[in-house]
Amino acid sequence: MKPQHSPEFKAFASAQHQVNQFLWSSEFAYELILQDVLTAQVRAASGGVHQIFAGIDCHAFKPSTKATRAQKEGKVPRHSAKYQASVAAFENHLRDDLESIARYVIIRFHSALERFIWVRSQPFLHFERLNHDEFKKAAGKFQRTDYHKLETALREKTSLRTPIDRKKAQIAQCYRMLRNEFIHKEDDWAQAWTDADFRASIKSTFHEEASALIHAICDSVDRRTNKKPHTSALFFYALFCLTDYRNFATEVEGALPLPPHP
Repeated sequence: MKPQHSPEFKAFASAQHQVNQFLWSSEFAYELILQDVLTAQVRAASGGVHQIFAGIDCHAFKPSTKATRAQKEGKVPRHSAKYQASVAAFENHLRDDLESIARYVIIRFHSALERFIWVRSQPFLHFERLNHDEFKKAAGKFQRTDYHKLETALREKTSLRTPIDRKKAQIAQCYRMLRNEFIHKEDDWAQAWTDADFRASIKSTFHEEASALIHAICDSVDRRTNKKPHTSALFFYALFCLTDYRNFATEVEGALPLPPHP
């Protein structure tokens, strides 16, 4: 018999499906270019990609507004296309692009998880008794709760059907920290996120429990990047994030009472 799920969990699962499709189609396009388009012959060719792939109709290969104006004035523009990277530079840009895609996936799915936890928990928090300012303060405090402390916060408000697995909650909290690592650093124009920073953050947060978490998360990524060194580590973090956030959401779903049938 299939377990019953709340409408909130079904909405979360739908959001995951959308993010999955985005990640898989993006990775497929990335690998297709690396494996089938950038052949040895292409890599050995001289000139920029706008010349090598001149038959491709895309805005990147069209002249800029400045270049078009120069052509109309009978001048030779300095650049004939907006994007004139060499094949080697193009390949590096692709790798950077995949990391940006991975960041988006983590951010987007984190938002879906946060929304699920909030809308699924809210009926049991009794915040409807509060005025506007009190509600805003209480909601903010609840939404900032560390995931491995969420069970305690929920038990203060309602009876849970099952406990929330602590290890799964800790792993989800690590991905939350990962998301915060590069979000806040980008906002502050600080040095870019690094794997070493993430490991250090786990150690400083979880202390004696950190080694097991680093092994479960970071070492798993290491094994993948050793097999595919041309792929950003953040891609694999995004990949595992999808699974581990889903695992945690399933724990929260199973712990909270199901809403009554309409």
